[in-house]
Amino acid sequence: MNYLKLSVISLAFLSSVALAQQHVLNHADLPWQPTNVETFNNLNRSLVGSLKKNGFDGDGSLAVLDARGIIKSFKNVIDFGTFNSKGGFFIISDDQREAIVSSYDENLTKISSRSFSSNLVKRSIVSVSKDGTELVFSSPSPDMSSRKSITKYSGHNFSHATNYAFSEAPLYQAISFGDNLLAINVDRNLVAFKGENVAWTYEPTPYISVNSLSASQDKQYLIVKSDKGDVAIIDGSGNEVFRVKNKGGSAVTVKDNVAVVTNNGVTKKYSLETGREIEL
Repeated sequence: MNYLKLSVISLAFLSSVALAQQHVLNHADLPWQPTNVETFNNLNRSLVGSLKKNGFDGDGSLAVLDARGIIKSFKNVIDFGTFNSKGGFFIISDDQREAIVSSYDENLTKISSRSFSSNLVKRSIVSVSKDGTELVFSSPSPDMSSRKSITKYSGHNFSHATNYAFSEAPLYQAISFGDNLLAINVDRNLVAFKGENVAWTYEPTPYISVNSLSASQDKQYLIVKSDKGDVAIIDGSGNEVFRVKNKGGSAVTVKDNVAVVTNNGVTKKYSLETGREIEL
């Protein structure tokens, strides 16, 4: 069997040779072709998978790596992701006509697990709360199908269901972030829930609607992109702490209260506390 030498570097780049200016987190010999990677830089831990996704023809393997090598392996994996920066992750595994969603903590201990219809999982994005106890499925973006309601699953093995609906208003993405908040794109406006109650609402600016949502890896901030190209960063209280104006090609990530903005190949860092640029 041909084994593939894998190095996982801090920029989440897969290569058999790490570039000199990049820091190697961990490496291992894998008996399959890697297609996807997620990293926990603070832990020097990585998730490396071989998925049938985005044009790749993986075999459904997933490995958790640290400095010792492979510390846990999974099979029949459809997808995976992280839900906090401390080592929490979820996997979606294939079980014939159903898909099993399971969350794990930093000690690789299973938190919750439940089977769902494969059809629901395939046409959804999955968001898991930062403690691994809440799960929600939603539409990938307003450019794709909307939904009349969104269900959040919580409690032991995601056994409790809470349904969210707004009369006839279409619902798009739903993202878990902050202290068990659920942010929902309601007809291109943002509404955040704490349990069954509205915690706050956010409107970017008049005539500019919410296009897509994502969360920082530590789940402390929500990243909102408008259909006009503005990108706003929202904290758990609904306050806009930073905005990138009219930069449609910008990629924005958040780590340790710092916004990293890349546009046309140029990367800049900004403090979310002061809004000022930080020297690289």
